[in-house]
Amino acid sequence: MKTFLFSLILLTVLAYLNSFGNSFVWDDQNNIVHNEHLKEPVILRNLFLSPQESPAQFYRPLSYLSIRIDHALWGLKPFGYHLTNFVFHLFNAILILLLAIKLTNSTFTSFVVAALFALHPVQTEAVTYISGRSDPICLFFLLCSFYAYIKYLSLNGHKKEWVFSAAIVSFAAALFSKEIALVFPGLIFLYDFLFYDSPSRIRLKRNLPFILTGISFLLFRFIFIRGLQEELVPGKIYLLPKLLLLYLKMLILPFNLHMHYSLNDDVFFFGMPLFLSALIFIGTIILALKQIKRRPTMFGLGWFLMGLLPYLGLFKLNSGMAEHWLYLASFGFFLVIGQLAAKKKKLVLFMLVFLSVLTVRRNFVWRDDASIYQDTLKYNPYDPGLHYNLGNAYLRGNDLDNALQEYSTALMLKPGYAYALNNMGIILEKKHKMQEALDCYKEAVKISPDLTAAVNNIRRFQFLAPAFAEEPTHDAALTSGAVKPEHSLLKNYNLYDKVLVEFVSDGRVDYPALKKNIALLDNYLEEIAQLNPEVLESASRNEKIAFYINAYNALTLRIITVHYPVKSIKDIPGVWDKLKFKVAGRELTLGYLEHEILRKEFKEPRIHFALVCASIGCPELADQPFTGKDLNAQLDKQAQKFINNKSKVRLDRKNNIFYLSSIFKWFKEDFGDVIAFIGRYLPEDEANLISDEYPRIKYLSYDWLLNSKR
Repeated sequence: MKTFLFSLILLTVLAYLNSFGNSFVWDDQNNIVHNEHLKEPVILRNLFLSPQESPAQFYRPLSYLSIRIDHALWGLKPFGYHLTNFVFHLFNAILILLLAIKLTNSTFTSFVVAALFALHPVQTEAVTYISGRSDPICLFFLLCSFYAYIKYLSLNGHKKEWVFSAAIVSFAAALFSKEIALVFPGLIFLYDFLFYDSPSRIRLKRNLPFILTGISFLLFRFIFIRGLQEELVPGKIYLLPKLLLLYLKMLILPFNLHMHYSLNDDVFFFGMPLFLSALIFIGTIILALKQIKRRPTMFGLGWFLMGLLPYLGLFKLNSGMAEHWLYLASFGFFLVIGQLAAKKKKLVLFMLVFLSVLTVRRNFVWRDDASIYQDTLKYNPYDPGLHYNLGNAYLRGNDLDNALQEYSTALMLKPGYAYALNNMGIILEKKHKMQEALDCYKEAVKISPDLTAAVNNIRRFQFLAPAFAEEPTHDAALTSGAVKPEHSLLKNYNLYDKVLVEFVSDGRVDYPALKKNIALLDNYLEEIAQLNPEVLESASRNEKIAFYINAYNALTLRIITVHYPVKSIKDIPGVWDKLKFKVAGRELTLGYLEHEILRKEFKEPRIHFALVCASIGCPELADQPFTGKDLNAQLDKQAQKFINNKSKVRLDRKNNIFYLSSIFKWFKEDFGDVIAFIGRYLPEDEANLISDEYPRIKYLSYDWLLNSKR
């Protein structure tokens, strides 16, 4: 048994090892990356009674709770989320091994069943795709419930009641993970019927708690959550035989798997007359029943059909077909196939190696948004939504030309695609084709007046127009520096410029003079506070970084002027974690701006040379605002100035000691290889020296005295 268990774990790890480095893809962007609720404290009552907290359209609070836990542990590092998915899948494979032993009384056959389940490439949509995790979580709780129920039937005494209670609790957890768990009472009844010769009354008594739990869940959904009736819309039941045959084809011939299925994809099955597919379906069932003599095989067939039944046209779902809908049902299929394959060990070895290779290849397809959309487009080349999504993936990677091409294709396939028009406008704006960008935004709003992003983009152009008026072309205005891109988000974008010019010199601030003439700074901070968050969201990455750095530094100036005269910013109680300020409609602290937004979201280490804490030990306050257009050059300039300041960074060649500002200690994880990072900004001879000599690092005491002129 130990050998089989170890082999199962090893094979599963090897098959999915290459998935751990994959990025967030598809719905992960909405469910995780751009989900603001993940940053809020977890309130269990809201989790179960306010499903709108989740960006997904389904009520699956336990699955969503797992995302909340991953976010608390890993932030936006995909590795941790992939690890969670994999662990649930591995546990499911182990539970299937244990259950199959009880069903078949053969350890080797059970290993084959579990290994087929673990390694089949059709499972990658539920395992490698982070947002597909509700299937592995649901099956985990169902298998725990099933195992506890089997254990309950073999026990006597007081312990028996506790085991049965565990089975009910696990079933309830499965229901709150995914609604497909509602088929479980039928599976329990089938097991009872096949494996135990009990009177109907006793069998019903054992199964009734599961039935009542399922009914209670439905009533809870209907009374407290609502919307249940929208999920129970009847589907196209006549598609049942064709869909079943297609799913069997996926399992038997797992080629050409992809994310976005259309019911018309398979010409062979969907091209044949309905009566013919029904005839094949009925004939297959009759033939199978005639051949079936063993109870485990009958149970496997029943599990497969019951687990797949809701997806065979019984209800109107958000898609015609999906690979991950096979996750629960496939246990039954592999229970049947495993018993047949176990008779020929060479065949088993070939199948496991073959399936593992297909799974590894499929994991590579899931590595990022661009690769999964490119792969899916091979099978759906005329789907405008897929071209739009691929365009978004290119846009996030700043591949503007390819993004523009995909949006153009989406518009060709679907004229009047407002979302594609809006995103085309963003690209044209980045290319400084301002009039063409504005035309795209206007056309998008004309087609879809409620498209907020396009409306906000037009609103930004209302502020840009005066700056363009005196220039021959929009491009010339931008090139001349008349408009600073991220300041174009603000109506009075030049206020902060004037503050820096009038009150800052060589990084030092004339706080007494600023305190007497605070109107400029206050007006700028009012613009910061009132900025529409959707306008900010539509800005580029560099524009957002520049905006938040300017906001942080301006707020720091304001805090000091309020408390001036003060010797150090540290003398102000709660300056970083208690005092809150309005930034683009949100109440934020300076600590949140720095650590949760600038550090976590943007992962740009050079911000530590741009953010100013009003102290001598911190970087010098830049003499001009940061802008999206010039951000890289500005951050490099600040880094070079800081690192070449001997009071912040210096090398003692005689004693081979490298003295560094404490900033490099506090934020070591942001810089990675600190020596390599610093070397980028030192003269070549010093950079080579610290790289070759491996000097001992010591951190300088941080000077918290105020960075005041006087």
